Amino acid sequence: MQQEKSHKSDLSSPFVDQETGKKAEVPSTLSIEQEFLPVLWYLLADRIAPQLCCRYPPPLEQIFKAAVREVSYNDGDLDKAVTLLREIFRNASAEEMIFEQAGQLLNIIEWRRTYHPSWFVQGCKGRRLKPGKCSAYISHAMVLLQTGSDDEALDLTQKILDSSEPESDDEYLAYLIRTAVFICKGEISHGEAEFAYIISKSLTN
Repeated sequence: MQQEKSHKSDLSSPFVDQETGKKAEVPSTLSIEQEFLPVLWYLLADRIAPQLCCRYPPPLEQIFKAAVREVSYNDGDLDKAVTLLREIFRNASAEEMIFEQAGQLLNIIEWRRTYHPSWFVQGCKGRRLKPGKCSAYISHAMVLLQTGSDDEALDLTQKILDSSEPESDDEYLAYLIRTAVFICKGEISHGEAEFAYIISKSLTN
């Protein structure tokens, strides 16, 4: 994690409109989260469920798809999702991809319960982020995230953070990828710390 993270701004201090010199309305942390949570969820879903585009998935994948659906909705039943995942753990071997994916979804559920019980509203597409000069590296990092090459993804996103341009969204995208990696690995507090930094940075920009 970058050293600059230890220098968080005081979010209670007033925001000032640079043109008028007057105090501006402080944006809501929750509203900023609503902008980034959908983007993060798309990254998480690409990681754990790339095969769900299959029209006629096998029985265990149908169960997994139902669990993903519960997690994706603001009014979804997380307890039901956990029950469905237990069915997978009982019937799949530890060597099967579906078993590993179910474990990662369980980590996502724990993260949601702990930090984001209020999820984004269905249909919200979130903030539109545009890569800058690091766009090729961002694309590569997303592939590494999806294929589970976590160490490589973290190394590459750190390089992106070291060379990103302030006016681009490269930094946001790199932190979102890092957040997804840590959550899927079960390091949910570490993942949330990365996500919280995105929110604090957005609030002060």
